[in-house]
Formats: sequence, C-alpha cells, structure tokens
Amino acid sequence: EERNARTLHEHTGCPRICVTSAEHGAGLLENGRWLWESGRPVPVADTVGAGDAFVAGLLARRLQGAPTGEALAFACRLGEWVA
Repeated sequence: EERNARTLHEHTGCPRICVTSAEHGAGLLENGRWLWESGRPVPVADTVGAGDAFVAGLLARRLQGAPTGEALAFACRLGEWVA
C-alpha cells in the first residue's frame, strides 16, 4: 500500500493519500511520512457505512487538531465499530 500511495502522490501531487485495507487496517501518506494503523478483528455484521465512518472519523479528528497517527487510529476504530 505504501508504494502505491507514493506512486499516486508522485503522479498527482496530492499532499495526502489514504489507503484502506479492510481488516488489515489503513495507511496514510502525509508530507512524505507513511503511517500505518493495523486493523483489529471484529465480528462483522454489515460493512455498509464503515468506510464513510472511517473517513468522517479521520477528517473530524484532523480538523480538531489531533496528530495524524491518532486520527488514523481513531478512524480505524470507528470503521471497525460500524462494521
């Protein structure tokens, strides 16, 4: 995922690239720094809305000023909870 995020950044110039990988977790490339948050096993009832919850959690925490790693972890936990 990191290699693909870096390639996408190089081709587009987008300053932040977020990649989700279902139960494996998610990664975020920001300012050349790659952060990864591992997923946690959860009993999945329905995945509808889990991705939306992830993005909402990530954006909300970053807008509140949380460090990137903390926001990414929160987003993963929120997506897991919704699933």
